[in-house]
Amino acid sequence: MQAAEVGWNLTAFRTAAQALADRGQTERATEYLARIAIDPAADPALVDWAATLGREWMGDSLWQSAMRRARATLSVYVNRHAVRRRLPAGVALMDAAGAVTRLGDLLNGEVTLVAFWSPLSAPAVAALPELEETARRLDKLEIRTVSIYLGPVSPDAAHMAVERIPSVSTFFDPRREVATAFEQWGTPEFFVVDRAGIHRPFAVHEPGGGGPPGGGPDVTGGRPPPRRTLAFTDPVRAPAPGSPARTGSIHVSQQGG
Repeated sequence: MQAAEVGWNLTAFRTAAQALADRGQTERATEYLARIAIDPAADPALVDWAATLGREWMGDSLWQSAMRRARATLSVYVNRHAVRRRLPAGVALMDAAGAVTRLGDLLNGEVTLVAFWSPLSAPAVAALPELEETARRLDKLEIRTVSIYLGPVSPDAAHMAVERIPSVSTFFDPRREVATAFEQWGTPEFFVVDRAGIHRPFAVHEPGGGGPPGGGPDVTGGRPPPRRTLAFTDPVRAPAPGSPARTGSIHVSQQGG
């Protein structure tokens, strides 16, 4: 039970829920089931299992309350990992046709998962199918996914993106200006931006396996924990003159090298 309270680990939540249920403590077990059910990138079969049991044990009203508490717990947990730095808005990207767009215009105040990748990174290429699956899931939550290819515009890379991540908009970072702005340093690596244009934590991996909240390929693969956490003080788009500064944070999930 202690492991389930230390971090965000789907395997620990499931184990805790089953152990508590075996003792007849279904109300406490439901709290862990709710954490599984609200994870946006948890396996759908696992979500269905958790939701079915939670409703069966507690009824729909109490189950909805448990999910609200689980979302609050997730928010507190991921925001705990934030540090802050400045992110410029005017850095340039290119689409497959070579047209230039600015990061602030690309994100445009929408909730967005940003994934950095390179064909030279075997882990990044291997993660593309899982990124596509996650993009489809997040789209149902009105969360966009954007991939950033580290390098100049490449027809081969554009073809790979269309073939393997068709649900993801792909842009190129030929001078690695965006990568530098994000302090990105390995692939694959994932960031999230919210509606205010500020950055918030996304995927957190717990050592010892299990799945973290959100974050594409991290969720069920049991891969190593991320190596760092970043957060940003400025919105991607500059605030209106005279408006107060807004703050936010971002978690970086990295695999490979």
